[in-house]
Amino acid sequence: MEQGRYIALDAADTLSKFMVNGTPDPILFSELIGATVSRAAAAVRGEHSRVAAYGEMVSLLWAEGEYEAVVRLEQL
Repeated sequence: MEQGRYIALDAADTLSKFMVNGTPDPILFSELIGATVSRAAAAVRGEHSRVAAYGEMVSLLWAEGEYEAVVRLEQL
């Protein structure tokens, strides 16, 4: 965490920042998630550096029956 290589986000809180009318907003998603991935990528420097992401946001939407939002989120 100190090196910026691990970034933990609360799934429900993160969803609330880019969902608009029950659908993921592509611009808000890109701004938030893109900035997070960029921060992680900047912390991992090297010839074969990679960023891995795991999210629970799809599970939260699925549990709420928001299947169309799940598909759209996966597309983003």
